[in-house]
Formats: sequence, structure tokens, C-alpha cells
Amino acid sequence: MVETRHAVMAVLVAVLAGGCTFYTSCPTGQGNSNPTGGSDAGGGAASGGSSPILSDPPPAGAWKNVTPDLSKTMETCGPLFALSSKPSEDLIIAGVTNNGLWATSDGGSTWVVLGKGKNSDAVVQGTNAIIYDPTDPNVFWVAGIRGPGAFRTDDDGLNFKHLGDSFSADYISVDFSDSKRKTLLLSGHEMQVLRRSTDGGDTWTDISAAIPAGVKVCSYPFILDSKNFLLGCGGGSDMGRSAILRSSDAGKSWVTVYDNSGTTAPLLASNGDIYWAQELAGGLARSDDQGQTFSKVVPAGTLLTVSPVELPDGRIASVTGQNIVVSADQGKTWKRASGKLPYTPNGFTYSPYQRAFFIWYFTCSSTGKPMPGPTDGIMRFDFDYEMQ
Repeated sequence: MVETRHAVMAVLVAVLAGGCTFYTSCPTGQGNSNPTGGSDAGGGAASGGSSPILSDPPPAGAWKNVTPDLSKTMETCGPLFALSSKPSEDLIIAGVTNNGLWATSDGGSTWVVLGKGKNSDAVVQGTNAIIYDPTDPNVFWVAGIRGPGAFRTDDDGLNFKHLGDSFSADYISVDFSDSKRKTLLLSGHEMQVLRRSTDGGDTWTDISAAIPAGVKVCSYPFILDSKNFLLGCGGGSDMGRSAILRSSDAGKSWVTVYDNSGTTAPLLASNGDIYWAQELAGGLARSDDQGQTFSKVVPAGTLLTVSPVELPDGRIASVTGQNIVVSADQGKTWKRASGKLPYTPNGFTYSPYQRAFFIWYFTCSSTGKPMPGPTDGIMRFDFDYEMQ
């Protein structure tokens, strides 16, 4: 049952984990027609090659379907678009295209609708990202495609405000070094468009012209402070190269700091490390110097191209073709943390309150006709990070 949620509780910084957008290989159909790929070698590598995944047995347990009723969310692609776990409370948020943000505080048994305040702008786009303020529990930002690009809530999700003239966007980043949160970056969807705001989103300036020629669409900006930005470029077409770019002059110029990466949202770990998934090949890059340099910590053919997640104990989690896996040594070695995946997910998240992983995927119609959301779009696997 879906009801209106009148209050949302405290939040911290987090990002949606998503590995598929319209410019990557998207699943079609529903349920088990979205099969798990990869091999069983080394505990479930995404493809062949040397794997640091340990051959330990998976933990006991089974995947459980916790998908809300999406039968009325008829869309040609992406009725269920993304999933996010709030690190400071027992709340999972799902982006449902043209039907707003849905949330569950009981691990998926029941779902409620956010943004139902009398002053709220309608959040009707396909949500791609949610960014939570690290110090103000009432504030978070939402970005998405096929509609208004960015929103902000100042009252815990009761009311949302459309930010300026923002439109279809893949990702939003906020300058959390500034207490007033003035500087924002917003990337366009399937377009080489990067817009910057210096007034909290009231107005936007296109700074795309400075992006170097020859890189793929740069969908994932990341603000270190008002002058230092990172930019993940890895989508749009088969043309060009994927790369992580860095700017030290607020986007006036960019230099390449790493090749073959930047295809998903980055992870800023609690120790300051930045992790970024590599394009297609399934590797993982890490920076320990604020993005000035990156090094490969996981070889190609090991992980799926999804955003990694940090567990409360500092371990990093990612996904192979067969299992969710965790690393306690910055990606050098990994252990399986779930049973065999029921399908290839577009992304995953972890709730320390439910002590469970949640995976998700979305569907795209092969006929071009609208179709309902998947009946198994969100599934959970119980994993107590303090016990395993």
C-alpha cells in the first residue's frame, strides 16, 4: 500500500548507485528476463581474467522481493528508476517515473509517497540521484531525466522546489565545503552539458565549452570545493574516450587525471578516498589525494559497472556477475556478501538499520509501447555487517 508520507527524518551524504542509463546497455522485459551474467570463477567475476574475489562460500540467506506495486506506472523505459538508502535513518527511497519518490521505513513491506506538501513542486522525472546534506537533516537534492532537472527540499521531503530552469539531468553535486551550499553542478542527460550555479540553483550557467574534445558524455560531476571539481565522462555513445577530469578553476579548464573510468557516480569514503567504477570492463579506480591522481585497484573483468557503496565499518561493497562482494583492504581482495543474484542489477545500496543489501533494476520496452514497472524490481538480502 502506498500512502502519503508527511515527514522524512535525518539524512547524511549519500548517492544513488546506478550502472545503467539510456546510453548503456539497459535490460528489457521483466523479472528473470533480466538474467545474471558473468562466470563463477573466483567467486563470481563479471567476465574473464585474473580476479581478486576470494573463493569463499556465500553467506546463508535468500533474496526477498520487496517491490512496491508499480503496475500503474506505465512507461516505455524506466518506470522504476533508482534506489537510495539514507545512512542516518531506516529509510529507502525509490524514484518512480511520473509518480514521484516512494519511501519505505520497514525494509520494503510498505511504501509511502514523498513530496505531498501543499507547496511542493511535482517530482515527476526519472530520478537518477539523491544527495543528502551532511549537516542539515531536513535538506536533500534530487536530479533526474525527462522533466525538471533538479529539486531541493528543506523540510525533509514534504515539499520540493524546482531549481531554476534546470532540465533533464543525470547527476547533481553540491559544494558541502560552503555552509550556504551555493555552488552546484548539474549534468545533462545524453548531452555534453554541464551547468553551474553559484546561487544555490536559482540560476544556471552553461560551462560545457571547456570540456575537452574527444571524451564521452560527462554525466557525473563531483564538487570538492568551489574551485576544485571532478568530472566523470563515460557515456553518450561509442565514440570518444572515457575519463575522469579535474578542474582547479571552477570549470574554466580541465585536465585528464585517469582514463577508462567515470561511468557511474563516485563514492567518497569516510576516510577521504574517492572510488570510481571503470567503464564496461568492470574495474575500480581509487584516489587518496582529492582526485589529483587515481590508481586501478581492481582489474578489468572483475566487477559490474555500478557505483560502489561503503558499509558502516568502512568496508567497500560492489557487485560481480554473481554476488555482492565486500573488501576490507581498499579493493585488493574481496569476499562474497550475498547469495547468487536473482538478476543483473542496475545498482544496489545498503541499509545499516535493516542490516540488508537492496538491489534494483529497471525495464525498457522493446516495442516502444508503455509497460508497467517490474514486479521484482527491488530485492533485499540480509547481511549483518557487524557479524559477517
